[in-house]
Amino acid sequence: MAGPTFTAPQEGTYRIRFKTDWNSVDAGGQIAADGTCTGANGILANSGTIVDATLEVVDATGIGELKGENGKAKTEIYDLSGRKANASQHGVFIQNGKKVVR
Repeated sequence: MAGPTFTAPQEGTYRIRFKTDWNSVDAGGQIAADGTCTGANGILANSGTIVDATLEVVDATGIGELKGENGKAKTEIYDLSGRKANASQHGVFIQNGKKVVR
């Protein structure tokens, strides 16, 4: 199942949290009945993880609309280094000149 997508803010530095956890909306992760993360159904016991990162949104000039051989607009996805990315990849990307998270 793919994670949700959202549009990143225009410019600035932000904190972002990515969490993989089973059946828990708690930002800190599922705690087991014994009060640990490693007990039955704890986030670590279920192979979950939390990654906090700094997201720096910068001007994306230079990557705009591309046209295919037929002259129609072509949707291309690029990573934050400007390299062409695969649509099935997950992460932060530039698509049609806008920042998106997949």
